[in-house]
Amino acid sequence: MTPETLRLGFKLGFLLAVLVVCGLALSRSQLPGTEMLWDKASHFMAFLVLAFLLDYAVLGYWPKWVGLVLFGLGIEIAQWFTGYRYFELQDLAADALGVGGYLVLRPQVAKIPMLRSLRRYH
Repeated sequence: MTPETLRLGFKLGFLLAVLVVCGLALSRSQLPGTEMLWDKASHFMAFLVLAFLLDYAVLGYWPKWVGLVLFGLGIEIAQWFTGYRYFELQDLAADALGVGGYLVLRPQVAKIPMLRSLRRYH
């Protein structure tokens, strides 16, 4: 698989993940049995995965991480306008921690053989 093909896969994966996150964040129904701790953990994991996909989909460094946290802020603002969801700073914090969690794992992720070919294009 060429680096260009692999990067395209990451771009499509990121786009799909963004659509899923938006759909879940703005849906009327809450997933059954989701308590506050699980809600924050799901925010953390979603943004950790988004950060991973974004890292290999788009070149650059700090602007993409700031953009991803701003995406989380946008979701919270959109939820506030729905009338059936709420703006929560704790959700935004969990989103930012998910991005930060990926940045901590990033050096280890870069050692995955399939991803090494993208590092020189990174």
